[in-house]
Amino acid sequence: MKVAVSTTKGGLEDEVCPVFGRCPTFTILDTEGGEAKNEKVIPNPGSSAGGGAGISAAQAVIDAGADAAITGNCGPNALGGLAQPG
Repeated sequence: MKVAVSTTKGGLEDEVCPVFGRCPTFTILDTEGGEAKNEKVIPNPGSSAGGGAGISAAQAVIDAGADAAITGNCGPNALGGLAQPG
């Protein structure tokens, strides 16, 4: 399973950012047997968006191939975008 975590700087040592749509980065992890592997940090295109931040962030997570997301607050537009592909 591939998991996207909203992070402030990125990486396994970082903390979970309390917001989804405007978090600075996403840390993408492959999880196998309960362990995180293949860490990849991607910038969040929604972090500086004037509008549509949640939708842009959700699309970035989907494009990264994530199956799940770990985050703090997730607005309705981002939640709808994440739910779209199932």
